[in-house]
Amino acid sequence: FWCASYPAFASNLSGHTFYIVIMTKGNTTSYTARYVIGNQITKNGWNHIVVNKSANTSGQTPDFTQVSGFYFSFGSDTGSLPSTANPVFATNVCGTLSEINRAPAYPDYPTLPINAAGRDYNPSSNRIAKYHYFADKPKNLDSAVDITTADNIEFDFYAGDYDTFQDTIDGHPLYFVLKTAGDNSHRARYRFTNQITKSGWNHIVLNKNGYDAIGETPDLSDVRAFVFIFWNDSSSNPVDFPSSMTWRIVNVCGTYEGGIPIPLDVMPTKTSFVGATRHKVTFDSEGNYDKQLATPLDIDDARMIELDVYILPTSSMTSIKLEIDDSSDNWVSYTFTGLTTGWNHLAIRKGDTTDSDGDVDFTDISSYYLTGTASDTAYVSNLYAADYVDGDANRDGELNVLDLVNLKRYMAGQTTKGNVVAMDTYGNDYAINADDNTALINLLITAS
Repeated sequence: FWCASYPAFASNLSGHTFYIVIMTKGNTTSYTARYVIGNQITKNGWNHIVVNKSANTSGQTPDFTQVSGFYFSFGSDTGSLPSTANPVFATNVCGTLSEINRAPAYPDYPTLPINAAGRDYNPSSNRIAKYHYFADKPKNLDSAVDITTADNIEFDFYAGDYDTFQDTIDGHPLYFVLKTAGDNSHRARYRFTNQITKSGWNHIVLNKNGYDAIGETPDLSDVRAFVFIFWNDSSSNPVDFPSSMTWRIVNVCGTYEGGIPIPLDVMPTKTSFVGATRHKVTFDSEGNYDKQLATPLDIDDARMIELDVYILPTSSMTSIKLEIDDSSDNWVSYTFTGLTTGWNHLAIRKGDTTDSDGDVDFTDISSYYLTGTASDTAYVSNLYAADYVDGDANRDGELNVLDLVNLKRYMAGQTTKGNVVAMDTYGNDYAINADDNTALINLLITAS
């Protein structure tokens, strides 16, 4: 709501009330809803107005399934309407959901939904739980769920009033409990009180293995139900959750750190070290990680090495070195710098080595090594040795005008997809620019 002169508007309000009136069931005054909004207009210019739909002062029964229009009105509390003119404007009039009904979006990377509906406890479109799943209301899953491959358990928790929540957890921590193996004797209990920091929605992340076992060792390959419990540590009994509070829990799921990297497109020739499977890499105290291959690989015909590396938000690692060894312990290494949090796609020509020792037999590669930050953790996927077609920006194994389109979009920042090595057709400097665009055009002309 835009007000040209708040002082003049305030003068108008003296002895009067300013309303928005919602008309329903046609343009009639018999089914209106009237809401006081003058008290929310406090300054010149734009004022954002929010009124609760139930705060209707018209005394009538509107039909909100048939809203037909609205208008603004000064209602007279003293019998006379204001005489001072004051131009005003209104925009963005809409019905909105309260915060509790605006649940956070379902994460775009979970792969192991624990809740049966795949999003929340009930299959309703607004993704809001209709019930509170506490000690007396466990959520039984439609079928057992295996979360052994997940790194974390995540969900969104709504606390209606943080102060009340703080009073309740005084000596009574709140737990998330998984029931496994079909009975109550194999339970995993996770404490997450410290992750509730405010009224409203709080996103919770629990390390899958950070549980206290209740009874026998939980079987996370056979999760049958879950429940939320306030617990009395002294009496070892559940505590009733406060009746004055509103709770919601949605988006319960097992997740991978960083999500699952998208498999690379088909390449003309591609030899896999680890493939699209995501591997956790834990560097030792000297920053090293080594992996012996089950079967030696022949990458002699490959022209480039590529891999995806995920850097955790808690990590300070910005570079990583890849070393490839043959069965006689001859090796070459490649260094990648400028890594940032999240997934980083790395690619380099096989001949652009950082260092080497001996004459490597690329037909007999037996192991690879990674060097990063000491005692840190990262994830690696899509480690391949591959061939490519010069200029094949879109990685389909062919050189055509579609590659020029992909290159231009990449240079404009409209896509991050593309084979950087194949696009680097000018200068071999891995800097994709107008020179590479010109070189690709010349390749296309020559190919035609």
